[in-house]
Amino acid sequence: MNNTVLAVLTQLEHLKKTAQHWNVDWDSGQFLHQLVLAKQPDIILEIGTSTGFSALWMASALPASGKLITIDVSKSRHAVAKAAFAESGLTNINAILGHAPEVFVDLKNERFDLIFIDYAKNYYLEFFQYLEPQMNPGCVVIADNMVSHGEYMSEYFAYVRGDTARFMSTLVPIGSGMEMTTVI
Repeated sequence: MNNTVLAVLTQLEHLKKTAQHWNVDWDSGQFLHQLVLAKQPDIILEIGTSTGFSALWMASALPASGKLITIDVSKSRHAVAKAAFAESGLTNINAILGHAPEVFVDLKNERFDLIFIDYAKNYYLEFFQYLEPQMNPGCVVIADNMVSHGEYMSEYFAYVRGDTARFMSTLVPIGSGMEMTTVI
């Protein structure tokens, strides 16, 4: 990772401590970065940009041809993220302001290799099921907050763990808990 991106990540980490912004923790960001380095996806979809912290971790690990599409509904967080992306110098991030289900319509022709969900918890299963036809074989879906908000996740857990012919899923005990599901 280059020093410019690292400096922006450090600024966002400090901002998280002084303002009400929801970002993954540093270890979770490193995990996402390493996952992208290992997987080398062409297209990543992130649902829940916040200030762009996780997007920067992932986008900085993409291959030269890769791109990251990230969606957030908050105008203020979107503005912070756009500024962070510009400051980082990364040009492989497409930040979209809007409510994810409405934005999905515009993304209907995209096929995803990695999806990161860190949004309103009650939407996780709906998003997963909606996006299933757009998941390439081997697509990895990371769902955040699976431990911290586990009371909302029983249907999601049941779905991704209940069909072992189509999905392989496991809980990664990092940050707030990330369910990592691979489409078989």
